[in-house]
Amino acid sequence: MPRKNEGECTLRECKDGWIVDLTGEVDLYRSGQIRKQFEQVLNKKPKGFLVNLVKVSYMDSSGLATLIEAFQIAKKKGIFFGLLGVNATLKGLFEITHLEKVFQIYRTEEEALEALDKGLPLADEGSDLL
Repeated sequence: MPRKNEGECTLRECKDGWIVDLTGEVDLYRSGQIRKQFEQVLNKKPKGFLVNLVKVSYMDSSGLATLIEAFQIAKKKGIFFGLLGVNATLKGLFEITHLEKVFQIYRTEEEALEALDKGLPLADEGSDLL
């Protein structure tokens, strides 16, 4: 029986990289699949990698671990990495875990694409917390 709010992971290519649109719940049941999709894109070494969280209703620790792992891969490869559309629930989660100090978080896709176009900040210029 399918789970309610399972969600989707959709990849979109943009001018200088990729945008991943996540929806629904990002939890233990979905993190493995999402991680594989992230790795496939990051292995192409795009200039930028953006994760759109605007339609994510829930995220657990495995979802956070998936984002951290993607950030670390991007950092090693010198790929621009950013999150966008973080809702109030997720913002609280990032604040409690202090990950708002690690990730570059943009309010809108337009802001994130503008930052990507300017080339700043690259993931390797991010926090040394990870």
